[in-house]
Amino acid sequence: MCTVSVIVPVYNVRRYLNTCIKSLIGQTFRDIEIILVDDGSTDGSSEICDEWAIKDVRIKVIHQKNQGVSVARNNGLAKAVGDWVSFVDGDDYVVENMIAELLEETNKSERIDLVIGSYYTVKNEKIREEHFFEGKKILDLAEKDILVKMAVGIDVFGLNGETNVGVPWSKLYRKEIVNEVRFQNGLKRMQDTVFNLSVFRIANKIGYIDIPLYYYRINSESAVRRYSEDFEHTAEDIITALTQQIYEYDNIVDKEEIIQYKKISLLIETIKLSYINRKCKLTLRQKLENIERLSKSLLYYDAIYDTSGKYLSQKYKFFMRALKLKLYWLAYITVFIKYYLVNSKK
Repeated sequence: MCTVSVIVPVYNVRRYLNTCIKSLIGQTFRDIEIILVDDGSTDGSSEICDEWAIKDVRIKVIHQKNQGVSVARNNGLAKAVGDWVSFVDGDDYVVENMIAELLEETNKSERIDLVIGSYYTVKNEKIREEHFFEGKKILDLAEKDILVKMAVGIDVFGLNGETNVGVPWSKLYRKEIVNEVRFQNGLKRMQDTVFNLSVFRIANKIGYIDIPLYYYRINSESAVRRYSEDFEHTAEDIITALTQQIYEYDNIVDKEEIIQYKKISLLIETIKLSYINRKCKLTLRQKLENIERLSKSLLYYDAIYDTSGKYLSQKYKFFMRALKLKLYWLAYITVFIKYYLVNSKK
């Protein structure tokens, strides 16, 4: 037995893996186990995992055929013996007192089941401090609507930055809580958010400390940024999974507005990943026809025509108005400009 189990899914991250593992074995809080789940790596990451297991008895290695990050995390959870669980991605790294800081917060209030810390983003070796919330917080049962909104990407506090608390990293989960939850294997994207929505719902209290504890590497080739020809089908699966989770909550009064917000954001994501990407072979006319088809589909029609747009930003509202007016070329250009402006800033 140990106090904290740290689960690290590993897939072809040889370039970064040593840095990740060193940041974990160097934690100031020592009573941890580190579970490296090799998801069928082919770049030498598997051998690195085994080498570290020889060096430190706290490291356990699971080798599996390539099945995706959800299966890797679930297999790690099945082997974890700690009272608490933390997730770290194999290409990221953490500050030396991350576990100590998160664990200390669990003693600040009775029955905290989850603690969240803020983080740094790392891109091209440039490091920027980010915050999920503004200031330290303890959220109870009555405030779970805040977490749900933030998990789907709504900027509740107007921080104009990363507000999605749906990621599993920079968090410490009570093990008996996550024993009841697993990552959804068949979902290609936002498995983390669906997992966390389940956790938020059954957790008693959730603490947040406004201290950056985690270094998140932004990879321009990651699944959330690269070309996806069939993302519209992935988006449909995401909407189904999120809708099921959100309707499990009893104390959220504007569930439909939250779901409609996510539908609009996923429609924009579909255009970005499937039609604007340079790898897309469709003509402009074909792209606009697809946008028209999607906007009139049962999946998105209500979000465009039958919602107030309560949580939409001005850019999102402009996009939605263009669709309402059947100006599909304007909707396309809106996403195109937003996509390239964001990329140029990064």
